[in-house]
Amino acid sequence: MYAFAIFYDEQIVGMIDLHEINQGQKAAKTGYWLDRDFRGRGIITESEAALIKFAFSKLRLHRLVLEAQTRNKASQAVAKRLNFNFEGIKKESDLIDGEFFDMAVYSKINSL
Repeated sequence: MYAFAIFYDEQIVGMIDLHEINQGQKAAKTGYWLDRDFRGRGIITESEAALIKFAFSKLRLHRLVLEAQTRNKASQAVAKRLNFNFEGIKKESDLIDGEFFDMAVYSKINSL
């Protein structure tokens, strides 16, 4: 796993990571979170773009997967802005606080 802090005005406002890295398949998942007060400024899009470059050029990964709750339109918009391909919906795949959530699955293939 690679985890990175996201800084804005010299303070940590979030984090972004690569996880479930499979070097044999040259694939990984990406995830992030951002403090509510800093949303809507393009911070995650910019951070995810940098992470993609790191994953594809430095780690030589071939495929990245980004999953977002179907009700999380902002995260789905990040995937779309960064040209991830929509693959489908994983029904009730995440259990959080006793409630199941559907996850939208996006992928990006290395074109570097």
